[in-house]
Amino acid sequence: MLNKRTILAILVAGLAALAGCGWQADGAARLEVLYPTPPPPPPPPPDPCPMPDDPGAAAASVTGTCSGLTAGRWAVRVVQFGSMSPAGMGPWNITLTDQFVAGLSADSSSLELSFCTQGSTLTDKDGKPIAFGKTRIPDKTRTALGKAGLSLPLPGDGTFSVADVAWLWGTKNLANPLTDPLPAEAGDAKVWDQDEDGKPGVTMQVENPAGERYMARRSRWTFKPGQISAESTWVTGEATFAISENALGASIESLKIVAPITPRGECRSVYQMRCVDAAFSCTQLLANATTLFRDAPR
Repeated sequence: MLNKRTILAILVAGLAALAGCGWQADGAARLEVLYPTPPPPPPPPPDPCPMPDDPGAAAASVTGTCSGLTAGRWAVRVVQFGSMSPAGMGPWNITLTDQFVAGLSADSSSLELSFCTQGSTLTDKDGKPIAFGKTRIPDKTRTALGKAGLSLPLPGDGTFSVADVAWLWGTKNLANPLTDPLPAEAGDAKVWDQDEDGKPGVTMQVENPAGERYMARRSRWTFKPGQISAESTWVTGEATFAISENALGASIESLKIVAPITPRGECRSVYQMRCVDAAFSCTQLLANATTLFRDAPR
């Protein structure tokens, strides 16, 4: 039986002979017609739940010594994949990334977080960036949130998991921080001018339409049991979240409307903790925000 290579050789020879007899045909082109080259495979679809990392930049180089959750200092990132429909538009995909530096309490019973920054991306269902409704945190708000801190109770055996914790912005003195309604009016006694700018609650900068929103906010988090890597370089795991927000005022009327953020079921929100040295600060984290966690186990 003739193999494929032999058949192709015979065809080429035959086509060459035909060309010599006046048939102006290129043998390779004729073969391409008879046996067309398969098209290249299509590119893979874009990741519907992309992490907020810079794949083109060099990974951040940091070192530290940690031992489970019994000793060390950590850079912490919580990545939350959500959906929102501001002013009846959308639904759009929103990714919120809260970043902290953290160390153990004096008795090692809790992990004490100091807020550094929050990043956000807003895209349509095809991944195209959306400018409308995008927010950023002013420096005074960021500093105030960092000063307040967030305490996460630890199991006490070197592992990491947190069943339910509330992180409050612009409100205090709630009897039950997890479930009490947030203040909805600027004159409520539970409103806290946390960033001390003379406006109720905390101030968020809205980029489009440009203006300020003054608000009370609650993030309710559960951090499922974490995986601790060799030498305790990483602690990573799944996070669940619920966000409540009330606008207490705004610089323009339209910014008083707050669009609810709900988790995206097709995405897995995560927390990532990277061991760093004892002197590691928010300044270093901000300088490496898109590369520091890029190699975290998923």
